[in-house]
Amino acid sequence: MMIPEEIYDVIVIGGGYSGLNLTYKLSKNHNLRVLLVEESDQLGGLASTFYSKGIKLEKFYHHWFIGDKEIMALIDELGLSERLIVKPSRTGVYYANSTFRLSTPIDVLKFKPLTLISRIRLGLGFIYAKFLKDTSNIEGMTSEEWLTKVFGNEVYEKVWKPLLVGKFGEDHKSLSAVWMWKKLGLRGSSRSKDGRENLIYFDGSFDELTNKIEEEIIKSGSDILKECKINEVIENNDTNLLEVKSEQNHLIQAKKVIFTTAPEITESICKKSLDKETRNQLTRIDYLGNVCMILFLDKSLSDFYWLNVNDPNFPFVGIIEHTNFDNTFVDNGYHVIYLSRYCRVEDKYFIMSDKEFLNVCKDSLKEMFPDFSEDSIKDFAIWRSKYSQPFMEIGYKSMIPKNELLKDKIFQISMANIYPEDRGTNCAVKYTDDFLNEYYDDK
Repeated sequence: MMIPEEIYDVIVIGGGYSGLNLTYKLSKNHNLRVLLVEESDQLGGLASTFYSKGIKLEKFYHHWFIGDKEIMALIDELGLSERLIVKPSRTGVYYANSTFRLSTPIDVLKFKPLTLISRIRLGLGFIYAKFLKDTSNIEGMTSEEWLTKVFGNEVYEKVWKPLLVGKFGEDHKSLSAVWMWKKLGLRGSSRSKDGRENLIYFDGSFDELTNKIEEEIIKSGSDILKECKINEVIENNDTNLLEVKSEQNHLIQAKKVIFTTAPEITESICKKSLDKETRNQLTRIDYLGNVCMILFLDKSLSDFYWLNVNDPNFPFVGIIEHTNFDNTFVDNGYHVIYLSRYCRVEDKYFIMSDKEFLNVCKDSLKEMFPDFSEDSIKDFAIWRSKYSQPFMEIGYKSMIPKNELLKDKIFQISMANIYPEDRGTNCAVKYTDDFLNEYYDDK
């Protein structure tokens, strides 16, 4: 698009769901002229999609929980509630060369790797986590300490530790207990009275929702600029405006700028505008990356939608068989499998070639599923994200960057501000709604 010479009320940097929600509501509810800027050619962030076999699919696996009320409210406001698919999911765990179903309380009681006492304690621990409200007493605890205290040593060693080591490596030793508590509570909020987990997907992929929000932004009179990398935001003391410069040689003026990018990106763009203390605050947040392998098979791996891999020796911590929840691809003869690896960007799996990672994954699947043949792989795709989620170590609450970076001019609201959750489209909507309530609705 051509950049108009007029001055924008707000420029929002980052076209994920935080940026989309901010731009949509600032335009619609506050009658502001907003420009949303996205570096890539797509909106949606980690929920963006790609075409395969003529069908859209998320680059990184996505679903919603029943308790995700903020994104549900947005979908309802957009008139798209009838597009929601709600289904029970099948959850399991791979442990000691076997798979076990863990979808219901009965499944927990049948989980043979644990003694009967530990199975009961596992079930009771879930209930305790669901109803725990005051987490002040566990703010200074590690996940290891808290999980061992609540579930017992056997449950921790066989159920939780392999998952934490698989996802965080040695960093799991400093992982905040509050983060783990929130994860358990989030999944618990999506369970029905019989204990089954119900999840939600959007008919036609998340891209359909993204496109609708984009359409509404344009209708409200605001603009969207894609494939534009911002490299500097500086304050012009003569005009009292912010000047936003891009690698594509755009120079755009605005009264305010809101970043939804990772804090270290924000810091690199605003070096000349922010004081040293604020810049230091933005660079102390540690992130995990993600490598996501997507396989298109001619037959199913299992009947599980979500299979936790409780063996850190494998290159992925989870196997998500998308077509066991949404069967759109099955009608075209394909079963879609996500293999997810969280890691540092310097991790060997993050930097190895696509072919190398594919071969490692194939070898692992052969070991896990004796009937699996690599001939069943008809296609694959690999996506990587450098900023997949902040690492929430002990004391993270005190590290959260402030929203207002330069008084009444430069702001930021990103995954790093989402606490104790760490990511997700619902959290993006919830926390940006809170931001708008504080900085716009009350003024």
